[in-house]
Amino acid sequence: MKAQKKPLELVKESVIDVIEEGSVPLNRDEVDDETRLLGSGSSIDSLDLVNIVVVLEDKVEEEYGKSVTIANEDAMSRAKSPFVNVESLSRYVHELVNEKNE
Repeated sequence: MKAQKKPLELVKESVIDVIEEGSVPLNRDEVDDETRLLGSGSSIDSLDLVNIVVVLEDKVEEEYGKSVTIANEDAMSRAKSPFVNVESLSRYVHELVNEKNE
């Protein structure tokens, strides 16, 4: 049984996947915890962010066997957006993956 990847690793992989599609002017080696995904200082536009979210949702389902919606009402209504950087998005994904099923 293989060990599950951590949300941080999945977020980085998703960003790199979108970079490798050629639309983001970043090098894969530049992706770290502080890579900006939204706002000033980000090389990622809104369409690229949507692509990252879609890729990430697929990776989370594949890795954890749980379907999550990352760009949901909770994410959009937070005082501090989970889409600011790689680390904040990985923390949010961690929350979603670990939510108790209701």
